Amino acid sequence: MAEKDTQVSRELRFYLQSTNVIEKMFISFRRKAFVGKEDANLRITLDSDIRYRLNQLNFSDPDKGKSVLDENYQIMEIKTLTSIPLWLARLCSHNGIFAVSYSKYAACYTGYFSEQEQKGSDFLCSKPS
Repeated sequence: MAEKDTQVSRELRFYLQSTNVIEKMFISFRRKAFVGKEDANLRITLDSDIRYRLNQLNFSDPDKGKSVLDENYQIMEIKTLTSIPLWLARLCSHNGIFAVSYSKYAACYTGYFSEQEQKGSDFLCSKPS
């Protein structure tokens, strides 16, 4: 698939070409995505099997890496241009589902830092050479 020439892609390309950015971590996850039948602006995603690795920083084997989420959990994100529909808010409330802040990126780095701390390592991050 060809890259679209959008403002965002141009800004990202400029940033990558003008700074010393290097890959440090590969993050992968499984996603199920849903769109509302009656409201196409209502979108729900369910992410599971969130994992990271610090080597093999490519897409060749997404199942490799350290897991950061218990296998019985999924991250649900509800996206809408307006407020969440009342039926969905009631359904979430009835099932004990409440909004929390969550970042896959932060969860992976937290997992990495915890692992390093358990090893007793003082080396947590490195600067580009």
